[in-house]
Parts: sequence; C-alpha cells; structure tokens
Amino acid sequence: TMPAVRNAPAVYETFAPSQLPVSFVIGDSVTFDRRTIRGIARALGSPFLMLSVLNFDSSAFGGITADDRAYESRPYADTMGIAVNADFDHYWGQRSKKLRDNIKRYQARCAKAGIELGFREAADPEAVASAFETYATIESAGWKGKQGTAISLDNDQGKFYADALVRMAHRGEAKIFELLADDVVIASRIAVFSGGHGVFLEATYD
Repeated sequence: TMPAVRNAPAVYETFAPSQLPVSFVIGDSVTFDRRTIRGIARALGSPFLMLSVLNFDSSAFGGITADDRAYESRPYADTMGIAVNADFDHYWGQRSKKLRDNIKRYQARCAKAGIELGFREAADPEAVASAFETYATIESAGWKGKQGTAISLDNDQGKFYADALVRMAHRGEAKIFELLADDVVIASRIAVFSGGHGVFLEATYD
C-alpha cells in the first residue's frame, strides 16, 4: 500500500503533505523492483511515465531498483544520516573543522555581547507538552505564520503534533531540544526516536 497523488497526466508522487517528511509504504517488501512498480501501475489504474517516491530513506529500506529496460531509477535527493556510535566528544570530533570553528566563533560572539547561551532537552510528557507550546508560539510569530503554514496551537497540524508527541514521550520516543539566550528560548527542534534511529522533524527559531 502506497498513497499517491497525481500531479499531471501519467505523473504521480507519493503522498507527502506539507511538513511531513515521510512517505507511507506498507507491504511485504519495500524494494521498488519490477514487480512492485507494475503492481503500483495496476493499483493506479493506468501506466505512468514518472513516479516520485519522496522522503524514502534507501539506506534503511533497500533502495529503489529498476531491473527492467522499461524503467529507469534516478536519485531525487540525498538523505542526511549520521551514525552515532560513541559519546558526544567523539561525534563532535568527527564533524568538519569548518563547522566546529563556526560554532566556536558564534559562541565567542555571544559571550562578548554578554549573552548567556543555554541548551535544554524536553523528554518527559509534561516537558514535551510545554516545549511544544513554546515551539508553536515561536513558529506562528515568524514567516510561516504570515504565510499560513506554521504549526500553531489551534490548527490541525498543531493539534496532531501536540497529541502525537505527548503519546510518544510516554514511550520515550519524542524529545524537543531548545536553544536559549539569557533563559529565553530562541530556537527549538522536534525529534522522534524508534528502533535505534532518530529523526529531526521540525525546527523553528526567533
């Protein structure tokens, strides 16, 4: 099962609504081989010239193959993934020198301006609920709020996230990370975890 939408005659893509960086694929196999592609065409009721499989992590699901001359597979975009097998110091040491130098420079600039930076992790359900309210308030006040695409406390997206994140936090599967300047949240990021993997879903900043 793979929800898909039609963008043009014979052109389809997997259903991936705004701000939802996943594709829904359910089946015995998630390898897009000849059999799978032909099955999708039958389910759609017509052949297609192009099928865009969005937000599909080939490193976790075996990738997309085209073992027939009638099909051609092209990567759409790179998916960033970082394996963390040790402590933070080891992880940070593996990042590029440019990134580490930039972070040091930003921290020094804040210190010179008398700004005290802080980092906070919300993990338990009550803390996640509170951090999500802060997240939604910041995002609603920014450019996404002006465009009507922000996650807010009273729209469908916000209500979904508020419920889902608290439920996941009860299972230890959701966290919200916050960057503070003088005890005021200036940036926030939502993350979910399962099966040894972590996915960063949304980020906002003031």
